[in-house]
Amino acid sequence: MKGVFKMETEIKKKAGRPVTKKQTTVVKKDVVVVTEIVEKVTPIPKVKTKQKIRIPADTLVSCRSGVRGELKYISRRMNGMQYIWNDFGDENSIEYEELSSLRNTDMRFFKDNWIVFEDSDEYTAQEIYESLKVDQYYKNMISIDNFDSLFNDEPENIIRIVSGMTNGLKETVSIRAKQLYNTGILDSRKRIEAIESSLGIELIKKGS
Repeated sequence: MKGVFKMETEIKKKAGRPVTKKQTTVVKKDVVVVTEIVEKVTPIPKVKTKQKIRIPADTLVSCRSGVRGELKYISRRMNGMQYIWNDFGDENSIEYEELSSLRNTDMRFFKDNWIVFEDSDEYTAQEIYESLKVDQYYKNMISIDNFDSLFNDEPENIIRIVSGMTNGLKETVSIRAKQLYNTGILDSRKRIEAIESSLGIELIKKGS
């Protein structure tokens, strides 16, 4: 038979043992079966990139002052046009195109949080920051309307929040802290010390 080998083994009779019959062992030719394993590869989902929001040039953006005292911006795009904020929290509406021009001429308005955007019906303040590519300067900005709540926070929180602020915003905090201290509103020794250490200023004169 092709592919089959016959092997005969003769078992001789030994004393004291029963006779074993002749055995025939048939060994079949080894057959190697190769199974192809197909590994299912799950495709990596494509990461959707966040599309940049395109804000029309004539969109009015509410801009509030983050500066204690007067803040002025003189347009270089429109001759004779200027915007004045008399004090912290005051508001002016400025076209998006003008803000784009301001970004190219005086980045301190954004880097130091001199102006802060408000949400509109069409766009959030964050979307406007991102569109102008200045959002990195507003990560530690606190609400204009709730600004004074900072001085009622826990000392460790004051240090953490103020330490991450821009230099311009730290200056605003410093001015406001002095105002609140002089009027007796800011009277917590621990909070005062937290403000002094995070700003590097002295509200309480040594020896007082």
